[in-house]
Amino acid sequence: MLGYELKKVILKPLHIKIIIAALIAGILLSGLAVWSVYYVDQTGTSHRGLTAPGALTKDKSRWNGPLTDSVLLEVVKKQQNIEVKNKSNGPNPVYGRIGQSYRDIEEFINQTLCYGTDYNPDAINRVSLETAGRLNELRKENIDSLINEYGTTAAKKEYLKRQFAKVQTPLEYEPSDAFRITGPFAAAYGLLLVLVISFLTVGVFSDEMNSESRFVYYSTKYGPTRGAAAKILAVFIIATMLYWSGMLLMSPISFGGMGTGGAFASIQTESPYSMYGLNFLERYLLILLSGYVACLFLAGMTLLLFVKTKSAISAMSISFLLFAGFPLLAGNDAFDSFRMLTPDRLFHVQDNMNIPCIYQFGTIVCSRATLLIALYSFLLIPTVVLSYRGFRKGPM
Repeated sequence: MLGYELKKVILKPLHIKIIIAALIAGILLSGLAVWSVYYVDQTGTSHRGLTAPGALTKDKSRWNGPLTDSVLLEVVKKQQNIEVKNKSNGPNPVYGRIGQSYRDIEEFINQTLCYGTDYNPDAINRVSLETAGRLNELRKENIDSLINEYGTTAAKKEYLKRQFAKVQTPLEYEPSDAFRITGPFAAAYGLLLVLVISFLTVGVFSDEMNSESRFVYYSTKYGPTRGAAAKILAVFIIATMLYWSGMLLMSPISFGGMGTGGAFASIQTESPYSMYGLNFLERYLLILLSGYVACLFLAGMTLLLFVKTKSAISAMSISFLLFAGFPLLAGNDAFDSFRMLTPDRLFHVQDNMNIPCIYQFGTIVCSRATLLIALYSFLLIPTVVLSYRGFRKGPM
């Protein structure tokens, strides 16, 4: 039964075209990720294409190593010297020769200095050399303030202390542009795959449920039981195959074009006040995992909505709005706390890690990323059970 259900959906001419289009979209997005990298040579000329990521990584690699106070102070002095001599913000020879190489460290310094205030890209040019010589100490002081602010209970405070203790100081720097860039592209691609999976999900049931054949289907011995179970299992197999096929196609192309340098560098070199003790590779894998959970949850919701609405269009539309509609609530304080746990946040893991948002349930404390993955993995169970019971009841 399972093999039949898989063939019935995958081998439909329309479905084949949609699946191919989805995979091509992954190739295009990975190419766009590579193309988004630009390198400025010593003459001030910008370059894009397959050679740009490698050249940029090579230029930045001169700063490989621990971000000690002396290294950070050297970057501040160089940048302030450039600011005095060169007022141009665009690509120019000075940027190509000097500024480009420490661009990531400059961003790190700016974020360190802007703790508790709006981000100011000019902060590095305004900081005193005395303060610049103790940036690691300043970051530690700000982390202590952060723990006191977000550690509203003893358990939360202890949790935050443990999380930040996992991060070694001084941080080890290595260029990680491939992971910084590919993460958001993978999340965007996951959202596209959600729509495709929703369409394929209703295709598993639509033939029997929306035609006269449904009466024959339910009159058979195993139609309402094993048949329904095979269909539900087919939905999740298809969702799994499509999601991981897309991601395993997109990722090698992106990393093949940009390299995998910086995979084991700490994400704190990008976000100095992140509480997650992860490297860039681990964060990317977490992005893929959360996207997979989102796709499975949407497939389950589409099944359940199809049972309730008896309409393929309604089921697809409502389930997709769960991911595409909630961002419209952004900026509304009344919905802000609720919106932070909506299913679309599964595609914003990289953003979630910039804010030390934690939740406590009794004595258990967890991060938002952990809670989102656990919550929607758990909610998948009742959606499957209710869908199975609904399909067993008979013709709709």
